[in-house]
Order: sequence, then C-alpha cells, then structure tokens
Amino acid sequence: IILDLHQDLVGKAFGGSGMPAWVHSDRSASQTLLPNTSLWGLSYLFNRHLRRTFTDFWSNDLTNSSVTPPLVHFAARDRYVEMVERVAREAALHPAVFGIEIFNEPHPATIESRAFEEEILPKFYADATERIRRHSADLFALLAPQSDWNVNVGGKAQESYLRMSSEDQRAVFAYHYYDSLLTGFGGHIFHDTKRDEYLVAQRGAVQSAREKGMAPFLTEFGTRQNWMRPVVRRQMNWQFEAVELALVSATYWNVNLYNTPESLDGFMREDFSLLGVGQIPRNLDIACRPYVMAASAEPVHMHFNIRSKVFELIMRGRPMDAPTVI
Repeated sequence: IILDLHQDLVGKAFGGSGMPAWVHSDRSASQTLLPNTSLWGLSYLFNRHLRRTFTDFWSNDLTNSSVTPPLVHFAARDRYVEMVERVAREAALHPAVFGIEIFNEPHPATIESRAFEEEILPKFYADATERIRRHSADLFALLAPQSDWNVNVGGKAQESYLRMSSEDQRAVFAYHYYDSLLTGFGGHIFHDTKRDEYLVAQRGAVQSAREKGMAPFLTEFGTRQNWMRPVVRRQMNWQFEAVELALVSATYWNVNLYNTPESLDGFMREDFSLLGVGQIPRNLDIACRPYVMAASAEPVHMHFNIRSKVFELIMRGRPMDAPTVI
C-alpha cells in the first residue's frame, strides 16, 4: 500500500480536490477554468486565484480572513507537514504500508520553476521526511518533482532540479508520466513512434532518479479508456512495455469502484479506470502481466509479449541463496 496524499488544483474552490477549504487566500475568488475537459491542468497557468493561493501555501504565508478564527500570515505549509506526521504515525503501525507520497504533482504557481525545485521543494520534503522518520525508519518517502514534469510532448524526460541533501536510503523519486499531446487531442494523434517515445521517457526518468541518489518509482501512468479501442490497447501495452524494459517500479492510474456514466472516474470526467460503469473490467488482459517481485540476481531485461504471452527475464551475476519471485 502506498498512501498518496493527493491534491489537484488545490481544492474545490478552483475545481479540484485535496486541500481543506480554509486553504484559500484573501483576494482569491472561487473560480474553475476548463472544467470536465482534458485541459483542466491549464488552470495552473491561467487561474490567477488558484495561483495566488498556491503561491501563498508554498511561501508558508497564507492569509484568509473569511474563516473563524481568521488566519493571518498563517504557516499553511508547516501545518501540512504536521498532517504528514499524523499519517506517518498511523502508517507505521501497519506492515502493509510501503510508503507515503508526500505531495501529488506540486506546482510552483507564480514561483520561478527552478528556484521552486532547488529551494522550496527540498526544504518541504526534508521537513516532511523528518516527521516520517520520527515514527518509522522503514517507510519510503516518495518525493514528486514539480508537476511540469508531467507535460510530456516528446520522448525525452524533462530536467528536474530536485535534489535532496540528506542521504535517506528510502527516498524515492516519484514521478508521473502521461502523453500530453495524445491527451490534448483526445487520442487522435497516435503513431508507431510512440512505442519508442515511451521507452526513452522511462529510461530518462530512471537515469534522472539515479543521478539524484534516489530510487525511481513511476507512481502514475495510464490510458483513457474512452478513446478508440485500438489506440487504448496499443497505448496501454506500450506503456507497460516501457515500464518493463526500463526496469522501473510502477503503479497504474487507476482502479475506480465507482465509475459512473455521469462523472466517469469522478474528477474532470477522466476515464482511466480499469473498472468501467457497473465495475465491468476493461483491458485487464493488458494490465495483468508477470513482473518480478524479488530477484536472486540483478535483472537486466524484462519483457512480456502480449500476443504470445511469453515473459522474458534475464538476470546477471552470481545468484543469491534466495528465490526469484514472479
């Protein structure tokens, strides 16, 4: 189990979810841009009310005089870190919990992008990780780069300036990958070069994580199930292939038990869930594939052929006295 402390677009006031209602700066009106479209993420760029509130959150200086008692220059980011500790305290009691993804897709808002990743995010993550370590030395701390990492318009992974000064052996570079162009055009710009594009992106992300001294983990990738069926199936399979060939751990977005005709997955009419309306499975034959849970030597190649159902695994080095688990 990974506990994903999830927000999108800050909170309900801006069409998203995650943050409590009091995280709303003075002079920031409630406004939703591009609701129920695949372009909702552009709100981070064009919704000035959202941007003001998010900037105040990251600056740890939020004023909201509409609540009781009024919040004046309130350290909202510090309060978030306190919440992370409360989650960690409970998570440490459950052996099934693998780690905590501290913040979903952090966006810099009006803060300069590089300064955000070099100065603000490392301090925020260090504070939150220290709170996790008060309760567990074993929980992984999953650290996401700033959300522009997800704006993929080619095969090359974007540069992330996120670096952590501490040598926490359980710090994870928790990145996401979505095909932004394919999403923006509703699944209509799709071609055979996408297969290589996805693999190049995953290998680039793994390399970036290693250079940071962190383990790579693709904590979100997925395919919209309401595109044309041939596109859905090929895109899903090529993404899974890229994960396998890049030898990266990954979690698929998503499985939703409550997908409905009216709201689909329940957020911005996204339709990623492997369970559709009425919990009908969709393309599970692509998602259900062999993978290595533990290896007696170093894996150097892994691939599942969806047509032949043949799974290839190549390992290197002297085997340990322990089983390989697939």
